[in-house]
Amino acid sequence: MLRTAFAVASVTLVIGVAVWLWAIQHRVLPDVNRVAVVDLRLISPTRGEIPGPGAATVLKAAGGLRVILPVGRDGNYESEILRADTRPILRSSGTTRVEGGEVVLNLRIDLSTLNSGRYLLALRRDGSEWEYYSLTVE
Repeated sequence: MLRTAFAVASVTLVIGVAVWLWAIQHRVLPDVNRVAVVDLRLISPTRGEIPGPGAATVLKAAGGLRVILPVGRDGNYESEILRADTRPILRSSGTTRVEGGEVVLNLRIDLSTLNSGRYLLALRRDGSEWEYYSLTVE
């Protein structure tokens, strides 16, 4: 009886360790040096909170988001990534900088926490109204 209990415990332990090792090797870890780029000069905001065509596509392994805005859109921004049901999942904020003639908003957002699929990127400048952009995470 004791040998059977020991054998079952040993097998359970081995299976548990194997599953844990497999999970570690197959999870998506953010690469803090990798930044996903969204060029909003080429994408129009959606109407309301409904995702429209022309989504920006980003990789979920990115440890940050670099948003390129149209000229004249500099300032302080709040950002959210939302599901289709408009529930915010990730939030960040930042101030734009001019880099090489481009207005750039660098956001610290860990995209690895998201499942692949369609989302909304919401941006609000200096307390104005939210603007929504379709965002596909791969």
